[in-house]
Amino acid sequence: MSKTHYVFICGEINQEMNQRIGKRLLKIALEAEHGDQLAVIIKSDGGVAGMAYEIIYAMQNLEMPIITVGHRTVGSAATIILASGQTRLITTNTYIVHHHSKLKCNVKEGLYSPKQLVDIALTLLTEVKKMTNEQEKIWRMVTRDSRLTPAKIKKMLKQSEGGNIYFDAQQAKKFGLVHDIVPSIRTLPAYLKKDKKEK
Repeated sequence: MSKTHYVFICGEINQEMNQRIGKRLLKIALEAEHGDQLAVIIKSDGGVAGMAYEIIYAMQNLEMPIITVGHRTVGSAATIILASGQTRLITTNTYIVHHHSKLKCNVKEGLYSPKQLVDIALTLLTEVKKMTNEQEKIWRMVTRDSRLTPAKIKKMLKQSEGGNIYFDAQQAKKFGLVHDIVPSIRTLPAYLKKDKKEK
């Protein structure tokens, strides 16, 4: 009989989280049988995008259907993981949050020669370009198979107050960021069981 394996991503997405999830996925790889599926419940404000991609690659290596479920708040890097599911769900009263990436600069105060100032400026320009490319990659990922585009997200961010845009469960479904709304985590197992039978 097929089984649903659960993974919980709660809190900041960082190296520690990546290692913990990696161990859990390895255990699932050893236990899973043909026909099983993976359900990833996400409750996170975000974290490091690179760590999010590593978690996604580890999930995909299981070669089983992936269902991602947003719960409470799914922001920043966590939205990448939500978008990676073949089936994307969200619980009632959950928000998906997108924002502009911010570049942190750490330049020591002091006197600099013209050459040093040029070097600093070139370094900053390189970092800005790198950050912009990474942001575009994230927006392409989170808007895939949806009614939104990276350009639309950027426009919405420009028009937003505080540089954040929020999608509640109904809006997320309307724009195609998720496929369906689940009343609560408690009802998720029954929903997945029913959905699998219908397929």
